[in-house]
Amino acid sequence: MRIRPLIVCPVFAALVLPAFAANPKGEGKTDLGLSGYYALTQTASGNFVTHTTPNWYGGTVELRHISSPLMGFEAAYSIMGPHNDTWSTTAPLTPSGFPCTPSCSFTPAATTVRTFDQTFSADWVPSMKAGNLRPFAVLGIGALLATPDNGQVTVTIPSNTGGPAVENYFSLSSAVTAAYVYGAGVDWRVFRNDGIRLQYRGEMYKDPDVVSSLYPATGAFVQTAAPTFGIYIGL
Repeated sequence: MRIRPLIVCPVFAALVLPAFAANPKGEGKTDLGLSGYYALTQTASGNFVTHTTPNWYGGTVELRHISSPLMGFEAAYSIMGPHNDTWSTTAPLTPSGFPCTPSCSFTPAATTVRTFDQTFSADWVPSMKAGNLRPFAVLGIGALLATPDNGQVTVTIPSNTGGPAVENYFSLSSAVTAAYVYGAGVDWRVFRNDGIRLQYRGEMYKDPDVVSSLYPATGAFVQTAAPTFGIYIGL
């Protein structure tokens, strides 16, 4: 199932844009944040399946409005670039619809799938100005979309009759799951409306299963920690 970002974005915009319009006098600050990060992702295990995501690079765009210390909101989009995820299992598998020749059940070698992840979120951003610094916290909810580069994966299946192994193709699909966003950071004003943004952003979500045709879902919750460095530009 392919879930298009253009369908998801308006949902989060509808949650956040009313906060931007709540201050008709133009008080407070609105900015656009552009950041890069290095994500450290936990390994997910469950149902005899292990899903490993490598630590990898990505980027975040934030449209943020702050009108008071407790009234700050943002719409955020993050993407982790293409990376090789690995699935492995310690138990024989019998995928749904799998033919019984040469084998009804088998234990495949680790399967690697190249994927990229996108997160769309609406976040509450309380903050407090202290000179040129503005410490802030982030707490929000959104959706994580995991998308494979290809529509299928090739798996070598051993024979249980002494014959040669054969290759079989299993379909891949995009997977979407709720994502809970949290973090903290500081804005350092360098120019009148622009500056540097340093933050830690974390996400917690249920492990997405893009190889559901081959492996059962782990059912595990995963946390991603992302030290983030970037800039913000006043609007």
